[in-house]
Amino acid sequence: MALRMWNCFGQFHATLAKWHDCQQRPQLLIVLYNGEPAWAPSRDFAADTDGHGPQLPYELVDVFRSPELDRDQLNVADAVFRPHRVESMEAARGEVRWLKQWLGGEEWGSLRRALIAWTIKVLVPLRLPGASVADVRGLTEWDELEAAMTTWSEQLRAEGRIGLLVSMARQRFGEAVASTMSALLGSVRTESALDEVGTWLLTCETGDALIAKIRQI
Repeated sequence: MALRMWNCFGQFHATLAKWHDCQQRPQLLIVLYNGEPAWAPSRDFAADTDGHGPQLPYELVDVFRSPELDRDQLNVADAVFRPHRVESMEAARGEVRWLKQWLGGEEWGSLRRALIAWTIKVLVPLRLPGASVADVRGLTEWDELEAAMTTWSEQLRAEGRIGLLVSMARQRFGEAVASTMSALLGSVRTESALDEVGTWLLTCETGDALIAKIRQI
């Protein structure tokens, strides 16, 4: 990471040179880290080169280990980190609703779009592995993001239930019935329908009877 930061530092100054703006200004290099293990790499390029390279330390912001601030401070970074720390997607949606209340005005439009894009790219894969986000990368409003998060949660929860039901059918009626059942349930997403399938799985005497009922959904 220290090497990557040095590379970014060089590219930044190369850009300034193109703009004929090479004045010396205070610069602070920051790395945002949202990994589960504690940060281990060196934070200084010189340390990675046994002291032979230039000193270029960077500051580390550990998303999961940095202390939470008082909400009244209205700190954007703290507000964005909060959804990463919660234990459930419902709690994450609650944090998004709070961001919506705070950053809903037109004056926050540019920041809002950036945070929503970052949430889709970083937070959703973290909390909902397997969620398909390719079709919503153009979202720009909190309401749209919250609705999408709800849909992803429901889809993945349904997929988990279907997988369990198919596994149970495989144990009771064999692979052929399980395969047919999996195909039939591919478009079923409502909780009530899956509840019915679970009941039929326990009450049907044969695999054919189970499949016949599922075809009626």
